Amino acid sequence: MGTEPPSQKRFSALWPAALKAVVVLLLFGGLAVALEGGWERLREYEWQFEPWAVAVSFVVMSLASVWAGLAWWAVARAFGAPIAARPALRIYSTSNLGKYLPGKVWHAFARVYLTQQEGVPLALATTAVVTDIVLYIAAGLLVMVLALPSIASSFAVVDGRLVVGVALVGLVVGLALLHPAVLNWSFRLAARLMPSRSFPPIEASYATILKIFVLYVILWVLYTTALFVGIRAVYDGVSTAALPTLGAIYALSYLSGLIMPLAPAGLGVREGLMALLLSQLMPVPAAAAASVLVRVLQVAAEGLCAALFSRV
Repeated sequence: MGTEPPSQKRFSALWPAALKAVVVLLLFGGLAVALEGGWERLREYEWQFEPWAVAVSFVVMSLASVWAGLAWWAVARAFGAPIAARPALRIYSTSNLGKYLPGKVWHAFARVYLTQQEGVPLALATTAVVTDIVLYIAAGLLVMVLALPSIASSFAVVDGRLVVGVALVGLVVGLALLHPAVLNWSFRLAARLMPSRSFPPIEASYATILKIFVLYVILWVLYTTALFVGIRAVYDGVSTAALPTLGAIYALSYLSGLIMPLAPAGLGVREGLMALLLSQLMPVPAAAAASVLVRVLQVAAEGLCAALFSRV
C-alpha cells in the first residue's frame, strides 16, 4: 500500500530535470533577445571599429565573467556551501543570463534554484546569492567614491580637499557596512520583512569578507579595462589617466540600469547614461557607439561563458 505506480515514479524522476531544462532555455532565450537588440543598435552606427581593440575588450569581458563566477563561488564556500568550482561556474554563468529577462530578480532566483540542485540548502543558497549582490554593488560604489578626487580635479570650482575627505569617509563607512555583524543584522531585518525566507547567520570572519570583497573590486577593474579598450576601438583620444573616471562612469551606468524596473539588465538606460557621461571625454557620436559596443561585447562574453560552462 502507498506504492507509487511506475509511470508516476518516472514522472517524479523526470520532472526536476525537465524544469531545469526549461529554466536554462529561458535564460538563453533572454540572452538571444538582448544580443540581437544590441547588434541591431550597433549596426545603426556607421563606424570603423578597430578590430584588435574589439577583440581585446571581448577577451577582458570574458575574463570578467569568469572572475565574477569565482567571486560568487568564494562567497558560497566561505558560508559553508559544499560546491566545487566547475558546478559553481556553470551555475553562475547560466543564471547570470536571467538579468536579460524582464524584471530584476530572475538571475537571483535562477541561481538559488540551480544551487539547490547541487544539494545546497535553500537558506544557504539564498544568503550566498544576496551577499554576492551586496558585495558587487558595494564594490561598484567604492570605485565611484575612489574616482571622486580624479573627477573633481577637472572642475576648478570644486574644493579638492573636501572631495578627498568625502571619499575617505565614504570608504570607511562602506567597509564598516561589510562587517558580519552589520550583514547579519540586515538579514534579520529582511527575515522579518519576508517571514517566508530564512537567512542563516554569516559565520565568516570580517577578514574573510574583506578578502572576498577585494575580488569584487578587481572585477570592477576588469570591467573598467574592458570599457577603456572598447573606447579605443572607436576613439583614441582617451588616455589611461581617465581610467578612474571611466570606472566611475561604468559603475554609475550599471547602478542606473539596476534601479529601472522595466529595463532587463538596464538595457537602453545604461547605454544612454554611459553615452552621456562619455560625451564629456569624447565626441558624442563616438560616445554613443562605444557605449553600445561595450554592451554588445559584454552580452556576447557572458553568453560564451554560459555556453562553455553549461557543457562542463
